[in-house]
Amino acid sequence: MGITKNIPAVILGALIALVCTFVIQNTIVLHFYPLPTGTDMYDQDSAARAFKLMPAKGLYMMLANYCITSLIGGIIATLVSKRGSKNPALVVGAVLTSGAVWYYFLLHEPLWFFLLALLTYLPFTYFGYLLVRKK
Repeated sequence: MGITKNIPAVILGALIALVCTFVIQNTIVLHFYPLPTGTDMYDQDSAARAFKLMPAKGLYMMLANYCITSLIGGIIATLVSKRGSKNPALVVGAVLTSGAVWYYFLLHEPLWFFLLALLTYLPFTYFGYLLVRKK
């Protein structure tokens, strides 16, 4: 399958992974670990301050969220690409990793969290590929 035929798979896989990340984070994670009163998520400084106040358990929940949604993104990319190649899933993982780097510089999250997050995207999108690939 040519590279241009994989573009929709990558876009759809990454988009669904990002939407799932947003939904899970805003419904489940923030339900158990709500943001401090007055936090404006559209203000970079306010969001960064709130992030620094989140307890470690909340950050671990966020990491679990990244694992789950990366897996979903890898599955979607693989299915849309007709299950023949691992490349769309790995590109989704690279896109999500790039987003994590951007997010780190935006919010200055704890370094340990950032490093663990970087270790989640590619392996879990690849695992998503392994779950649904052609055998």
